Amino acid sequence: MLIKSNSTILQCRTYKQSIMSREPAIFVLRHCIDIDPPYPTNHDKGYDYVLPDGSEVHLPQIRLSQAGFQKADTIGKVFSKWIKDKTNYYPIGHVITQQPFDKVTTQNPFCTAFSTINPGVLPGHSAPNPNPNPNQHPDPNQPVYPDMAKLPTKVLFFDGISDLKSDMDKDFTGTLFADNQHSTFVTMTRQTMYSPCTHDDTKCDKTKFDPSLFLGTLANESDWGRCVYPSHGKTLYIFSHLNTSTKKFDKLELFNINDDGSITGF
Repeated sequence: MLIKSNSTILQCRTYKQSIMSREPAIFVLRHCIDIDPPYPTNHDKGYDYVLPDGSEVHLPQIRLSQAGFQKADTIGKVFSKWIKDKTNYYPIGHVITQQPFDKVTTQNPFCTAFSTINPGVLPGHSAPNPNPNPNQHPDPNQPVYPDMAKLPTKVLFFDGISDLKSDMDKDFTGTLFADNQHSTFVTMTRQTMYSPCTHDDTKCDKTKFDPSLFLGTLANESDWGRCVYPSHGKTLYIFSHLNTSTKKFDKLELFNINDDGSITGF
């Protein structure tokens, strides 16, 4: 089941440079570092995150570690500015992430994306966070980070890769992009984007790329060998040059989002 919010999320600023030379891209990131089981009881109190349109997303538990939240905070602060200043891509105007509504699924991708979804949220308007330094409670005197605020679009939640791919089969560009002048940020688990192995599966190699998952769905077969194993909250895949005939992206770029906020290519 796909669930779409129906109102405001993000908005681009007016740029000095001509936006006609820009193009939309898909930015794909594995969620930030999570905690290891057994999970502490204070991670199961329930938390309500407020999206920019005022709607609430209720999380029954929190699974990112302190380091994971700190990295998500860093991503929220630097990501959109890097896109604007260092790339030729449109700003983020659409977010796709795994649904965080029950304990059967994972909350990690949504928690990773939230600092980018809603970087200007005021204190008291989002979930109390069990970890320090969350971007959900930034200094209200600081401006909203560049490129992000109030674009009428949606966050798209999905249950599993088959669910998302089914929606892409019905409307490829409509599912992946808000419009043709904004890019899309996707946060996922490794099992959804790269390898289906679970933590309990000792018979398969979690580092082995499976082209039937999300990265392989976007990339041309010639780029499958370049789909490196994704590090938590670090390995950034950028897909651009959409080929509407093949429903693949003809360009794949790889970057690292470092802990200090710098973004480097490899």
